[in-house]
Amino acid sequence: MPFMGTNWRRTSCNRWNKNEISTVDSDARLMGNNRGGVDVAYNVISTVDSKHHLILEYNVITNPSDQGQLSVMTKKLKEEGYEDFTSLADKGFYNGEDLSKMKDLNIKAIVARQKPSNPKDQPPMFHTDKFHYDKSTNSYTCPIGQNLQSHSKKNAKRRNYYNKEACKNCLHKNDCIKGKASYRTITRGQHAEVLEESDKIYEENKELYKQRQQLVEHPFGTIKRTMHGGYFLLRTCEKVSYEAALLCLGYNLKRVYNAMGFDKIMAKLNAFTLSISCFQKFFVQKYCLSQFVEVNRG
Repeated sequence: MPFMGTNWRRTSCNRWNKNEISTVDSDARLMGNNRGGVDVAYNVISTVDSKHHLILEYNVITNPSDQGQLSVMTKKLKEEGYEDFTSLADKGFYNGEDLSKMKDLNIKAIVARQKPSNPKDQPPMFHTDKFHYDKSTNSYTCPIGQNLQSHSKKNAKRRNYYNKEACKNCLHKNDCIKGKASYRTITRGQHAEVLEESDKIYEENKELYKQRQQLVEHPFGTIKRTMHGGYFLLRTCEKVSYEAALLCLGYNLKRVYNAMGFDKIMAKLNAFTLSISCFQKFFVQKYCLSQFVEVNRG
C-alpha cells in the first residue's frame, strides 16, 4: 500500500524527488480508476493500426497523465519505419507543447479538446472560448464586441489581455466577471495557436475520430477480460514493461491467428526458420573458411 505523512517517509520521498512511494512497488503510483477510486498502478500507452488492429508500440510510464506521450509514441513509430499516418488520440493527450512536436514530426494529429474550466454560474455566451483572437492586431474581441489588448511583454510565455475601461462600464459585468476581479482577463499561452489549429482539425474530422475508441480501447479490453491481464504480476517499471510486452505479443498472436488461421501461421514460421537456418549456415561456413585460411597462413 502507498504511504505518506510521517517525517521519515517525507524525507525518503524528497530524496528521490517523489511525493509518494509504495512499500510493494517503489515505481508504481496512485492512479485513478474507472470506478471512481484509486489504485497503485502503472500507465500503459499503446498505438494500434486501423488496418489489422495490431498493437504496434507500447510504453509503460509512472505518470498518470498521458500529456507529452503523443510525440513519444509517434517517434517510436517513425523509428520503426512508419511515415505516412494520422494519429487519433483522446483528450488526455491534449497538450500544446506535445502537439507542436507533432507538427515538427510532420504527422497529422486529431486530438479531442479538453473541456475548458469556466465558472458554473457563468452564462455560456461569456465562456472563454467565446472570446475571439485576431492575430493581425494581437487582440481579443469579447462577446459584446469590446476589444481586449495585450498587457504583457511580446516574448512572455503567457500573455494577459484585458480592457479595464470597457469592463467598468459594461452592462454584462456581473455575468462575465466572476470572483474578486474588477475586469475580465483572457490569458493566451505560447502554444495557443497550435491548440487552435488542433481544435479546427478535430472539428473537421469528427467522423474519423470516432474510430479511435474502437481501435485503441479494444485491445485493452481483450487483454484485461479474455487474457486476464487486468493486473501485473511483476514489480518495478522495467519488469512491468517486459510483462506488458508479453501481453501485447499475446494479443497480436490472437489477432493474427483469427485473421490467418493456424496452418498459414505455421507455414510462415517454418519458412522464416528455414531462412534463418540458411543465414546462420552461411556465416558459420564463412567463419570456418576464415579460420582455415588463418591457420594455413601460420
